[in-house]
Amino acid sequence: MKKYSLTIILLAIIPLQVQAAVVWCSVSGKNQFCPTESRESTYTIDENMYDIDIFSIIITHGQMKDPETGQWITSYFRNYRPSWSSFQVRWDEGNFDDAEISLTVQGYWALFQYLRWDNKKVKLIQNVGTSPNVEPTISSSVSNLACGSTSSLTFTASWKNANSYNWEAVTGGAISGSSTGTTITVIPSNGTTDVTVRVRGYNSACNVYSPWKYHTVARSAPVVNEITGPGYVCYGAPSVLNHYVNNISGVAYTWSTVPPGNLNNSNLLGSSIYVNASTSGQFTLKLTAIGCGAQIERTKTVTATNSTPTPPYISQYPGTHCAGSCATYYTQIPNGFVIENQFRYNYGTWDVANSYGAMYICTQSYDTGYKSVELRSKGICGTYGPISTQSINISNCGYMMVTSAEDSLALAEMSGENDLAMYPNPSTTTMTISLPDDMQETQVTVLSDQGEVIATFDNAKAMFTINTAKLQRGNYFLSVADKIKKLTKRFVVE
Repeated sequence: MKKYSLTIILLAIIPLQVQAAVVWCSVSGKNQFCPTESRESTYTIDENMYDIDIFSIIITHGQMKDPETGQWITSYFRNYRPSWSSFQVRWDEGNFDDAEISLTVQGYWALFQYLRWDNKKVKLIQNVGTSPNVEPTISSSVSNLACGSTSSLTFTASWKNANSYNWEAVTGGAISGSSTGTTITVIPSNGTTDVTVRVRGYNSACNVYSPWKYHTVARSAPVVNEITGPGYVCYGAPSVLNHYVNNISGVAYTWSTVPPGNLNNSNLLGSSIYVNASTSGQFTLKLTAIGCGAQIERTKTVTATNSTPTPPYISQYPGTHCAGSCATYYTQIPNGFVIENQFRYNYGTWDVANSYGAMYICTQSYDTGYKSVELRSKGICGTYGPISTQSINISNCGYMMVTSAEDSLALAEMSGENDLAMYPNPSTTTMTISLPDDMQETQVTVLSDQGEVIATFDNAKAMFTINTAKLQRGNYFLSVADKIKKLTKRFVVE
């Protein structure tokens, strides 16, 4: 009994599934209309229901011809299946890809009622030139562009029936990269011309281009930077100084000034000008730039001078400056039109401090105590200011010290006239050296037992003392040389 019941259920289900699979309805016909083609076409309806109680056709963006009355209508409805299976449709002239025929059928197949439908999509490509809807719409990343600007901008086209686009730069710039995509990049030229592009869409199915569509980004007021150049001129000087702004092609520049300033260019309409002055004082340099329908003015105050600069002074000293080494001193840059600060140490040669006012002073190994540093400034007009003199303190840093008279007598007793004498040897704290009488302009070098140079003293005195307390215990060598001979002796530090 259970087996028989199961069989009955299966027999009931299987017909339902088969019926659902074979019941259908459809509408067929042309789905693409190209320019110059007729917008009328015949469409066919097919279905396999036995009895129809709903039959509906709705036309979007077009009309169908009622086969029974011959009238053009947008919708058709019957409670039964009409005797005809095909009908004519005429489509509206327009750029539509959402035109369609919507078919709905409800009826019986076997013992069951079904609702079936089909939507036929139709793409209509407008005849070229008959409607503005066929042309792409264009937008740009900016609404206007500064006069002379070369900053890139983008243009975007939109036409729903286009597979690709053909772009061209008409005026004021050039396309960078692809010219067939939806969006392009244009690099404007450095000038006053508006940037204009044009584009047309291409439909590959119909092999047709749309009409050209133009789009322009207008230039606004010119972007003129502040006048660049020195804030001074040297009056009466043979040289002149250049002042300029950014150069925009097509913009007219006019320069003017008042005494004591003079404009040296024969053509005053360029983006740069040469200026000099006949007397001292301040004057205003003026530029007028005209372009892209606007006028821009820029001014700059210039001082005419040949004044002598004030001298600099040392504003920062190193913590300690050891004899025989280099140290950095800083100078205060004086106010006024100064090109450079100069200095010379201990009446040597003049040197130049760097742009931060730093002076690198190197001393001799025998320099101790207070030494003179002379400072002066060089003005923009080539004149030097007065010299100021300051003193710097050089420390022996424990290496070289002046020898006492008592040390001199002790060494004279223990050495010969032309011998190199050192006392005491071994040494713990200090050691006094006596050089031979016949050696002049000597260089004294302290070396480790591995030959490493520990210290060097140029033009050493005939008798001097070194501090050995800073040296580690071990063996060392003292080398003395002049232009003729060289002496070396070993000493020990304990």
